[in-house]
Amino acid sequence: MLPMSFVNIFRDDIDEYANLMDRYRNSFELKVDKMAKCIVLTTGCGALRDFYNISSGVWMTLIYVGGGNF
Repeated sequence: MLPMSFVNIFRDDIDEYANLMDRYRNSFELKVDKMAKCIVLTTGCGALRDFYNISSGVWMTLIYVGGGNF
């Protein structure tokens, strides 16, 4: 879930999908679900989990560069 402060500013800038790219240029397309007070990145998170071999919770820091790209 993206924080409310982000949603208030960038809600209209993000469409149905967002692109996450890591520092090694591995790219993942995630579905965006817009709710009343938040944005949740949903479908596609499994690919992140599998690629990085995540077995439980993880902390991610995202930097938004515009146009639905993180």
